[in-house]
Amino acid sequence: MGRPLPADGFSQAADAPAATVVEVDQVRYEAGLVELLYRQFGAIFFGNALVLVFSVWLLRNYVPTLRLIGWALVVLAVNLTRRALVQAYERAPDRLSRPRRWARYYTVGAAMSGIVWGSVGLLFFNENNMTVTAYLCIVVAGMAGGSIATYGSWRPAYLMFALPVALPFAARTLWEGGLVYTELGALCLFVLVLNLSFFSKIHATLCETVRLRLENQALVGELTIQKDNAEAATRVKARLLAAASHDLRQPVHSLGLFLGTLEELGRRPVLQPADVGRIAVSMQRALGALSGLLGALLDLSRLDAGTVEPKPAPLALEDILDTLHSQFAGPARAQGLRFASVPSRLWVETDRGLLLQVLSNLCTNALRYNRRGGGVLVGCRRVAGRRVTIQVLDTGIGIAPEEQARVFGEFYQVAGAGRGREQGLGLGLAIVQRTARLLGGELTLRSVPGRGSCFALTLPTRPAPAPAIVDAPHLEPLPASGPGRTVLIVDDDEQVLEALAMTLRVWGHTVHAAADAASALLLARTHAAAIELVLADYRLGTETTGPVVVRELLAIFGRAVPVTIVTGDTAPAVLTHILGDGHRLLHKPVDVGELRQLIEHLDAPLNPGLSARARAGG
Repeated sequence: MGRPLPADGFSQAADAPAATVVEVDQVRYEAGLVELLYRQFGAIFFGNALVLVFSVWLLRNYVPTLRLIGWALVVLAVNLTRRALVQAYERAPDRLSRPRRWARYYTVGAAMSGIVWGSVGLLFFNENNMTVTAYLCIVVAGMAGGSIATYGSWRPAYLMFALPVALPFAARTLWEGGLVYTELGALCLFVLVLNLSFFSKIHATLCETVRLRLENQALVGELTIQKDNAEAATRVKARLLAAASHDLRQPVHSLGLFLGTLEELGRRPVLQPADVGRIAVSMQRALGALSGLLGALLDLSRLDAGTVEPKPAPLALEDILDTLHSQFAGPARAQGLRFASVPSRLWVETDRGLLLQVLSNLCTNALRYNRRGGGVLVGCRRVAGRRVTIQVLDTGIGIAPEEQARVFGEFYQVAGAGRGREQGLGLGLAIVQRTARLLGGELTLRSVPGRGSCFALTLPTRPAPAPAIVDAPHLEPLPASGPGRTVLIVDDDEQVLEALAMTLRVWGHTVHAAADAASALLLARTHAAAIELVLADYRLGTETTGPVVVRELLAIFGRAVPVTIVTGDTAPAVLTHILGDGHRLLHKPVDVGELRQLIEHLDAPLNPGLSARARAGG
């Protein structure tokens, strides 16, 4: 960061440091110098008063009385005027925002004071009385030298005081001529030059002091903000872990009970299919809740890691509205609610999938927290600045003003909305807000408790594209299910390795399974020409990771082989590492449909977008 320019337009001392740690705001810097200037006036006021009294007493017998009294009254008037200026400065609301204005006022006062004190060299000069001349020389030199500290923070103020004080006496003595007066005039000018040189050092020191004080204040402010952010992050992490732990334990606990029930049923001589079916449905529901939480955590991690890349394209909002109506009209009727959308001809330039996910989350919440007999309305309208707002309105329970800013936090749910998984996990709006920012949009909320809420997403609009004339497409018949693949699996968990290998073999693929890096390398050397896909777990024990083993495998193959890394880790650094190597990514628990599609379409382009399992948490 660069050093601020000196407030008074003069260069600082050459030996001052060339750079600062923190950039100091120029207005605050100048305000600090001016404040220091005004703060020194107390010493000036009493110093002038003492010199004035002593001068009147000493000169009373050497100069005309009326002239002396008149001069003293002018000095006193100037001193009192400057004191009134200082009092006005202390009360002024703009003294910190307009420091140069108050510096100019002070400089004018300093010039007035310099003129009246410098006038002694002309008013009281007596060529026949060396005592008076010597005293005048002392007053002039003392005033010019003694004011260095009091005017040290603002160079123009010192110059406008010191020059009118010293130059009249020097000019008068040099004009008088003679050896003694010439020496006094030269001495006066020499002392003035010394004072100016000394003032430059004092001025640079004071400027540096003010700048360092402001830098320290800025650093303290930054440290305070960082400390508050760290404490807030710790609190959020603790709350997130507590909530995640609860929501993860619940479905796992349910699965454990259902497995115990199945084990007990297995001991019976006759097994009722209806009992097994009910347990299977319940287990599937528990797995769905578990998968929903993990998918939502994954989406948050991807958004925070910056691995989600929007693919904007022209999009008719009518298409999105039709999709939402098809998706939510039926469930709304089942709940005794109405779901409606207002037709729109507006277009936007955005990522269709991410926008649909945002609006789907909002519509899911609107239905979840609505009352029977109420409704949800989705509509669009153009706003100023070539932008369009997509609004989701509901007649639900509403959100209290003090909670409206908090609903976008992780695992936060509106008070009184319940904590069951049917009310969501409290992650949906956190995902919505992050995704809206990724799309370059602004998400706002208006809500009245007991009457409903309105979530509004504002995006840039664009003109509708001209209709294109295209030939009728040539439709090819859909291909049959793809041929069997040869797959190398690397996973250090014996049960996962066995389950994954069994699943792939049932689908008709050839599987080579390795429980460690050494076995994987051996299988790669043996079947290098046949292997078409590598499925590797990210964490392979404590000594290595999947990407590390994959690099060795690819070196053995000597060709590009598709790689998919499977992990349950949602840390942003891990996701960035995997995707940065150009590998595909699957998250545990793996969706079998997603796995099957991946194997049958190895040549499909990579899609680092949000997980298909993204859920609309409350």
